[in-house]
Amino acid sequence: MPIPDDFVLDIHDFAAIILDTHARIDPPFGTSKLVEVTTGTGRIRTYEDANLVIPSEWQSAQDKPRVAYIHDLDHASQDTTTVDTLASPGKLLTPGDRALSRRDIEDAFWRCKTLSNGSFLGDTAHRVLSSLPRTVQLRIRTSRGYEFTCTAHDVCVLLNKVSPHESCFVSERAQYLVGFGNRLSWPVLLLGGSSGSSEHSVVLDLAIAQVGGRGLGGELFALESVEEYKVKLLPKYAVSAEECVGKMYVFNPSGMTMEQRERQGVLVPEIMRRLAKIANGQDDFCRHCGKDNINLRCSRCKRACFCLACLELGWKYHEVWCS
Repeated sequence: MPIPDDFVLDIHDFAAIILDTHARIDPPFGTSKLVEVTTGTGRIRTYEDANLVIPSEWQSAQDKPRVAYIHDLDHASQDTTTVDTLASPGKLLTPGDRALSRRDIEDAFWRCKTLSNGSFLGDTAHRVLSSLPRTVQLRIRTSRGYEFTCTAHDVCVLLNKVSPHESCFVSERAQYLVGFGNRLSWPVLLLGGSSGSSEHSVVLDLAIAQVGGRGLGGELFALESVEEYKVKLLPKYAVSAEECVGKMYVFNPSGMTMEQRERQGVLVPEIMRRLAKIANGQDDFCRHCGKDNINLRCSRCKRACFCLACLELGWKYHEVWCS
């Protein structure tokens, strides 16, 4: 099913589809269940009960904002873990033993799924955009009502390093530590910035969730004007270690590991397949989480689909463009 030359790709939809496809196909935390969430000075009870060694980085950061997500590999499950199935039934430990909201569960899921995947997701997005017909238009709409169109040739990269306000420890088969005094490489796509000017450009950050962030419209990613992103969004979750530097982004597969190239070799064709479906009128995917084959449509515009559980979380952005 080819993508027509006159296709207009909505970047908000594109981002949701990339994240959903990445979550379904990529192996990290594939079938594991979340058994504990700990924040602040709280103990990691599952580690203490099993006499496991808690990382020294966690121990030494007791006076700083921190969060831990502890997973247990579900050997009995053959199904990939989703937001709906992430919480371990009946035994999820939380601060104060409070129930987690849908948003809490989403934050935990996407924080783990995007962990250390910023460059990989940026590479994947750029490769997909570069594979589209040259005449395809990219439509950018932010939660603040800003809209413009450009082409894939107007996509650059902002390179940065950031220090998260909140450090994160994730445990599954291996242990992952984000923050704890270490700066993170932070590539984001700049849309409409091929000239090197960011004055009228928009940032697409596919991995903002790994520092506990969301878009200003509650999205699982950030799609904001450069000014909104640098002044209002990113500073809420991280300190920028240096000025962003814009330059043309050239996909360089030699800079990726063999495992990453293999993952991308599966991911890119699947994203292209889903975009081809949309381009040919099959647009039954959730506008918030990107999940495919959703039949529930917005009661106002009758066009945008949403999972029942995503209606409330997705409304803040959708309300701006619903008509």
